[in-house]
Amino acid sequence: MANSGRHTNGSQFLITLAPAEWMDNRYVAFGRVIEGSLTLDKMEEVQTHYERPVKDICIENISVVNPNELATKIA
Repeated sequence: MANSGRHTNGSQFLITLAPAEWMDNRYVAFGRVIEGSLTLDKMEEVQTHYERPVKDICIENISVVNPNELATKIA
């Protein structure tokens, strides 16, 4: 979760497509892509300026998956 300083965590989140060591010990990392990696490929193609997309990327649909349920489905 992104924040602007101590005690300011909010609902903004970041998607990284490569290692981002500068975020270590500054942000909470969670989540992973289970399917839809082609969408990430398309996001990676968007032109950026100072590591931010020059066009808005809107996420229209997501699913929150219980990791215990996922482990059962995979096993």
